[in-house]
Amino acid sequence: MEGAQGPVLTGAYAQLPDAALKADLCDKLLRAAELTGAESYAITSGQGDLLWGVEDERYHLANVDVFRSAFEGKEALAAALTRLQRDLKPIRKSLYNRLVRTDLQRSAAEMTHEVDLLKRLVTEQLTTDEVRDLGPRLQRFTGRTQQVMAASGIVFDGENLADLVSAGLDFYAIALLRDKFLADNTLGLLSSMKSASGTVVLVAGGFHTPGITKILESKGASYIVVTPALTSNPLDRHLYNERLLGRHVTPLELLSGGSQAQTMVSVALNAADRLQAIAGLIGALLTRKLGPGRAISQLKILRSQSGAPIVGTLMAGVLAAVSAQAATLDTVNSAAIGTGIGDWLLIVILLVPLIGILFVVDVCLILVLNRLNDSLGWDWLWTVSEFYCGRFSN
Repeated sequence: MEGAQGPVLTGAYAQLPDAALKADLCDKLLRAAELTGAESYAITSGQGDLLWGVEDERYHLANVDVFRSAFEGKEALAAALTRLQRDLKPIRKSLYNRLVRTDLQRSAAEMTHEVDLLKRLVTEQLTTDEVRDLGPRLQRFTGRTQQVMAASGIVFDGENLADLVSAGLDFYAIALLRDKFLADNTLGLLSSMKSASGTVVLVAGGFHTPGITKILESKGASYIVVTPALTSNPLDRHLYNERLLGRHVTPLELLSGGSQAQTMVSVALNAADRLQAIAGLIGALLTRKLGPGRAISQLKILRSQSGAPIVGTLMAGVLAAVSAQAATLDTVNSAAIGTGIGDWLLIVILLVPLIGILFVVDVCLILVLNRLNDSLGWDWLWTVSEFYCGRFSN
């Protein structure tokens, strides 16, 4: 699989005995982009030694570093290019409804295309062919776009524009270099397999497909490409960015079901090792499902069976979950966590404004009823008014 080098250790999770529980845990972590589909399958199927990372860690980490180093600047540039796209939309609409005949029309059509390519470059959304085609023309694209944005009065970082665009291209250049390692390491894994089937499944992003398949063809390896049909979702890109930036979901966010669109930076469990961070989250989810006592018992069993050091991080997740539940007055497992004066304090805080609202409503009703009674002389209004006056006096 892409994104790792060597064995991907999911054994501690795969050994959890309850299949339904494992499926629920993996579903929550998948939705939060804290777990890959391949890792989820390995855990839910109980195959802890199924996965093997085929990256060269040096190039993978270099790719991540390039992404992080220019992220804020590229996001600001993408926002400026979006504003320019809105300004160019009427021109684009008029041009694409008819044949381009004049040099002015051709130049305007090229401009809208170039802006679109630049925006997708800095937001990591180009295809392999587009990257190869864009490279030689990038300087001209950048210069023309800079002139148009300046003429349109759009605020952008003109001083660092060339560097930001170059950083976007560097990200793709390193990604293309990784194709060789992904393909060669997969073939090496295939040759070392003792299985009679002689088949491996490589899970990688679609951007790498052209490069990997070209290498496989040159080595005489047969292959099948399976591409899922995906829909675009802004939240997916947000979560992708957050995870590449090293920001992870906190146990509190995961347990409370809070919005995943928020910036979720773990304090207690943002370990340098991503799998350790995941272990903490699984420990937290175990606590929600089983209660602290049973969760700790499960982890002790795992420790005795596998001796996995990651069980310690799972235990830390249990403790973090207990703290998170106590902080939010969670009623789940209340017997183990305990309740106290905080519950009563919360009730008082909620009731005080409610009592104040009722007081204001009472006063308004008294004034309205008295005014109607004086002007209309209806006896029943007097009775109702007396009732409310009595309530108000009390």
